[in-house]
Amino acid sequence: MQPENFGIGRLFWSIREAVIVADATTERILLWNPAAEALFGYSASEAIDLRLDVLVPERLRTRHRAGLARFRATGHGSAIDSRVPLDLPALRKSGEETAVELTLSPVDEATVEGRFVLALLRDVSERKRIEEAQRFLAEVSDVFAPALDYDATLRNVARVAVPFLADACTVDVIADQPLHPVAVAHVDPAKEALLREAQHRHRLYSGGAHPVVQVARTGLPLLIQEVPAAWPEATAADLDYLGPVRALGLKSFMAVPLQARECTFGVISFAAIEPGRRYGPSDLALAEELARRAALVIENARLYRELGERERRLHELVGRLLLAQEEERHRIAYDVHDGLAQVAAAAQQHLEALAAHYRPRSPRARQALDHARELAQRTVGEARRITADLRPTALDDFGLATALRLEADTLRAEGWEVTFDGEPESERLPPTIEASLFRVAQEALSNVRKHARTARAHLALHRRGGTVRLEIRDWGRGFQPSVVLAGVGSSGRVGLAGMRERVAWLGGRCTVRSRPGGGTRILVEVPLPEPDAGDVARGE
Repeated sequence: MQPENFGIGRLFWSIREAVIVADATTERILLWNPAAEALFGYSASEAIDLRLDVLVPERLRTRHRAGLARFRATGHGSAIDSRVPLDLPALRKSGEETAVELTLSPVDEATVEGRFVLALLRDVSERKRIEEAQRFLAEVSDVFAPALDYDATLRNVARVAVPFLADACTVDVIADQPLHPVAVAHVDPAKEALLREAQHRHRLYSGGAHPVVQVARTGLPLLIQEVPAAWPEATAADLDYLGPVRALGLKSFMAVPLQARECTFGVISFAAIEPGRRYGPSDLALAEELARRAALVIENARLYRELGERERRLHELVGRLLLAQEEERHRIAYDVHDGLAQVAAAAQQHLEALAAHYRPRSPRARQALDHARELAQRTVGEARRITADLRPTALDDFGLATALRLEADTLRAEGWEVTFDGEPESERLPPTIEASLFRVAQEALSNVRKHARTARAHLALHRRGGTVRLEIRDWGRGFQPSVVLAGVGSSGRVGLAGMRERVAWLGGRCTVRSRPGGGTRILVEVPLPEPDAGDVARGE
């Protein structure tokens, strides 16, 4: 039958879209233009007299027959107007599916009454592929966006690739060994163990012959559109490892490098196993884009992990420094107490004894002796004060509350207006917490003495559940905390940073509130460690 019989003439042969004319009753193909041959792979001689459903995937054939039945009854191919294009999957001669845009219409509807149907089909597989790839990459970005865990991010890379881009996906990173397997994903969860075994054995011990090892070495992507039957034997170093690889049944394969800062640190492998899936250049380009985005996220996660590790080491270093500082203070206090203080006390006693038995012959000599006695007495007092500042015995013997109360008493004796609010301690705090909070209070009161231009202050210490709260407040001239903590301003207030370091080391929080003319309030909150199970059992 000729196209002219249907009123479409030479246009039928020259139109760029696939045009098919079929009998709506028998569903037999009557006309088939060259564009249809290019789209579906059937020549005109092969296609003529075939049923239309050979172009329809099997899962959609019931729907296809129902549509033709409606067309025969109404002249329309679906519930909507048949002249509105529909996006549908179609089946090529090779068995591969493709996406088409279909427009159905009756031929010469007025005279033939819909007995013949004309199908206009446009290949939209590339458009669909691009749209699906964009959706896939958008989903990938959503998955990767919150990722800061390095190991979880590596696992996610394999998960997001299956099933859209691969039937199976593996991720290897370059570690101490040439490649270290870190993640696998398979469309069939039951086969993931098999894939993991193949990944672990086949890659690491292939002596560099495996393509994944080559990608890691060269940093260049690899595409194998059709995996040769002999591929496992050609790449394996040990025939014992062929079983898991053969069982995977690879049909097509891609591997792309993971790169950051112009260095390759891993490889993502994509395997096509299901029939009908074969990789091409467009798939490789999408895999490379996935690897590029994944590499950025993985590198960020790695840097975040390294930063966390450095912060942990810095935290430990600060802790060791603070402990060493306390030990050094304790040692110096011991040396001053048992050395300088004892010598000064002995000198004072000798001078007192000399004054009791020696009668100077002149007022000037008496004045010199009295001055020497005064200096010796002041030296003893200063040595004792230094010893108490370095390591107050009250802190060791009675605890933090008592030590702070005595500190307030000392300041009142110097003329300060100081109040202390705190309950007697029913149980001692851990020594590191007591020492750190006492040093914070010392530093804060020292800043008040040097800078606040006031003699009014308040100390408070309370324990509420699992938290200890220390407050130091003054009604002095105040300052801008942001300026001081940034290192600008009075150098004497550099101690604020030290306070925060001490409190942060304890896992607590140090809040400084101040403003010029409005005084200063420092609030420290430190969590108490959970009691040991053994201590609880003993009732301690």
